[in-house]
Amino acid sequence: LPFVGMYKLFEKANQPASAAFIPFYNAFTVIKIIGAPKWWLGMMLVPIVHFFIIAGMLIEMNKSFGQYKFIDNFLAIAFPFAY
Repeated sequence: LPFVGMYKLFEKANQPASAAFIPFYNAFTVIKIIGAPKWWLGMMLVPIVHFFIIAGMLIEMNKSFGQYKFIDNFLAIAFPFAY
């Protein structure tokens, strides 16, 4: 089910929406959208560290869509499937 949300997200970001269905390429596309360094993709493979990388990616994704408030970032991290 997360692919459905990523599909819509990629459409809004003017990226190929079909990338949501391809493992690892969808993470690379998110990194490209938020403008993060490419090494973040490698850090997502490290246990424990990936939680912090994903949280940072969610916050940066909010910023790229113009949401800067703490509550927006909190909701994106606590409920990524619904926010």
